[in-house]
Amino acid sequence: MKKHHYNKIEKSFEEIFKTEVISEHQSLLCSHFDSIKTVVREPIVKQQIIQLAKLCQEVPNNLTVRSTLDGVYIEFW
Repeated sequence: MKKHHYNKIEKSFEEIFKTEVISEHQSLLCSHFDSIKTVVREPIVKQQIIQLAKLCQEVPNNLTVRSTLDGVYIEFW
């Protein structure tokens, strides 16, 4: 992942979901190498989904969204 994409996603996670990026050792889920991820522990509202979709248009990376026991797991890879 390009550094400017990583920075854009990291900033967007903070703005959209009020969460921080999860480091590799904090993630118990199988994840992709060179990815950036977060877990949203509160229900996601419509506006956040719209903002996530706009971020997907701006950043040409793959996206994984999973519902887990800890919340909604979001990963760009």
